Amino acid sequence: MCNIRKPAFHTRHIPIEHLKQDHPRSIAVIDNGLCGTLEKDNLIALKDAGIEVVETRLVWCEIEKHQGQIDWSGFESCVDKILAAGLKVGMFPWFHHPPTWYIESEFAHARYRCLEHDCDSTILSIWDPKTIEQYQRLYRLVRDKFGDTIQSVVLCCTGDFGESAVPSGIDYYTFSPPHNHHGLWSGDAQARQSYQNFLKDHYHDDIEALNAWWNTCFQNFSDNLMPSLPFTGNSLNQRMDFQNWYCQSMTQFCESACRVFRESFPTTKGVLPIGFPDEGPYTGQIKSQIVKAASKYNMICRWTGVGITHTFEESNLFSKRISSAAHFYGADFGAESALVLEEDNAANVVYENIANGSCLMHDDPANIYGASSTYRKLWPQMVVDLPQCDDAVYYPLLENLCDDNPHAMSLFSERAAALRWTLDYAIVDHLMIQDGCLRDIARLTFLLTHHLPETTAKTLLGFIEGGGKILIARAENLLVGNSQTAFENYAASSLHDGIIDSDAIQRIDLSPHGNSENQALNKAFVVQHKCGVSRFNPGHRNFEYVPH
Repeated sequence: MCNIRKPAFHTRHIPIEHLKQDHPRSIAVIDNGLCGTLEKDNLIALKDAGIEVVETRLVWCEIEKHQGQIDWSGFESCVDKILAAGLKVGMFPWFHHPPTWYIESEFAHARYRCLEHDCDSTILSIWDPKTIEQYQRLYRLVRDKFGDTIQSVVLCCTGDFGESAVPSGIDYYTFSPPHNHHGLWSGDAQARQSYQNFLKDHYHDDIEALNAWWNTCFQNFSDNLMPSLPFTGNSLNQRMDFQNWYCQSMTQFCESACRVFRESFPTTKGVLPIGFPDEGPYTGQIKSQIVKAASKYNMICRWTGVGITHTFEESNLFSKRISSAAHFYGADFGAESALVLEEDNAANVVYENIANGSCLMHDDPANIYGASSTYRKLWPQMVVDLPQCDDAVYYPLLENLCDDNPHAMSLFSERAAALRWTLDYAIVDHLMIQDGCLRDIARLTFLLTHHLPETTAKTLLGFIEGGGKILIARAENLLVGNSQTAFENYAASSLHDGIIDSDAIQRIDLSPHGNSENQALNKAFVVQHKCGVSRFNPGHRNFEYVPH
């Protein structure tokens, strides 16, 4: 039984007093209409365009400038304007930016500390339990003051934007940390203790076992076991251990953030923001695992960079990374346009939402006004219908996290975009595979050379025995475990009868993108959905959705 619904449409407001107004990024924010959202004429225009919810910021350092004295006046004014326009109130709390009095107080609350300069951020550390305690206190205060007036909450996680990632160098807010940059933010005492405990448990309190695996000569677990910089100067095994802990810490923190939000807002629409195009060594996130954690608390997992490139086939990869995990783990997927959206990219963005089964489409006011003709034409046709894929592409997660091949992501993106002209696919990683994501997949494609954990290789053997097909790009290899055995040889020696069906593991040629003008004008992308099929012609900037 098909239950096709319409997606929700959100926009946002950023108070201008939050910005360093002469900063280039602040100017872009202002130019995109974000500081004028709550002007009466704009609210009328946005409602007329189909917007239902306006999200506005609530920053801890703004509402509690003096200990115990909560000033709701600024936020309350925003709420009143949104309600007066007949729109719903959304809140994006930034509790991770504490007031000055708290930073300077006797509470000794840990903040992120960078490994490169041994300097503190002002953003609260995810390894200090007091961070979640403060989130819990502040959510309760908001609930007690506003109750059901708040109809949507974009969850506060951490980092610069409240997303599920560590700080990355954003400096255009008035409360941005004085010391902030792209890097590793695990130098505070709580983080160091957490990492030590992780390693002691992983190596059964045997420092020699750690040294053998890392090719190091530490004396005991109380030594400084954090990676040296540059990160790639550490052995691959050491980088893998660090990233396992670093990203696991973020996942656990985001799950705790979801939990304390739900304690105060058990039935309110909750949205978990997930940023950055790929994981990389410095974000501290594994997107699939953040989604898995959020799914336990009925959260919409929102990718915050839809349309980040100017072609559907390239940009869709980043949406697919999150939407594939969301659909597998049972979470809803939502999408937020990248900051500035040109008119000629609007149709790509709309279809990117449809192709990924997005239940929430978020865009900024100036984007909506600037692409009004496209939006007015296409928005009424939008539906929420989950994609159904028999094909999956393996994501280079370990290579990405460990920076083992600096060209891996660009090559992967290029090949994935080219493949998308031929077929639709899900994006999976080794952790999703271990959780059983291949049960509905017929073919799994590897676009690069990958180093597979042996547990993943064993799961792939079961996939083959069940009739699944492994497709490997010609000239690339799958190398298994520490021995780096080629997967074809590993499979031949591991299967019960030692025989592999001739077509179970295939080598494929990757054709170049070939996005000629003729192709762009005449070839359409196709998505099979649960309840229908959609087709998008990027050359003509239109799509159709046909129910079964």
